[in-house]
Amino acid sequence: IREQISERVHPDAYASGRPNRSLLRKLIYGDIHKKRALEEILHPVVRARWLGEAQEAKLAGKPFVADIPLLFETGTEGQVDRTITVGCSVETQLARLCARDALSLEMSKKIIASQMPIEIKISKTHHLIWNDGSLDALTAQVELLSRYLHD
Repeated sequence: IREQISERVHPDAYASGRPNRSLLRKLIYGDIHKKRALEEILHPVVRARWLGEAQEAKLAGKPFVADIPLLFETGTEGQVDRTITVGCSVETQLARLCARDALSLEMSKKIIASQMPIEIKISKTHHLIWNDGSLDALTAQVELLSRYLHD
């Protein structure tokens, strides 16, 4: 995968042996062709992995949960039994992106603009956890949903 990304997206994408996230972010949010190239490389590999793990869990009679940020964007929601969307306001999302990844407001806005609007995700999902509040509020919602799904 690293070789493909280095060839199709940028030769310095893995210059240090690790992904140069800053460079990749700048490229994919500045050039739709680079973004598509990266998606063409990564999405099939990631999808195959979680589908394989899901099948193993199903055969073992165990539940399987996967965190798939672009599930709806890639049109693969039909591959799962249920979807749970964790959403928040755009303002909260911007603040978190800027703080967590030390991103500029401009880059954070580009990232959010490239995603499906939360209102559309909400209309497509089976369950919604709203994450604009505290960690305790998030934990309480997760526990409540977990109990609901296990009953």
